[in-house]
Amino acid sequence: MKKNNNGNYINLSSQDFKDYHYPSPEKFNSPSLHRDLQSFSQQVIYLSALHTNGKISTSVAYFKLDRLWQSLNSVNN
Repeated sequence: MKKNNNGNYINLSSQDFKDYHYPSPEKFNSPSLHRDLQSFSQQVIYLSALHTNGKISTSVAYFKLDRLWQSLNSVNN
């Protein structure tokens, strides 16, 4: 089962299940994916450091992390 945006569980089709648990190898051999993941991880580390040191609030950190995740998700889908 998968949660939707409201936090409710939804049923996955068998194809969705296979795509999620057994992604195609082409997806992981992409140089652009590695570049995007590297950039994402660096930005997460930076935001985490700012939050830990009290430079940004929890809500700002969450908002920025969510926006980063959405941008990564939209680029790689």
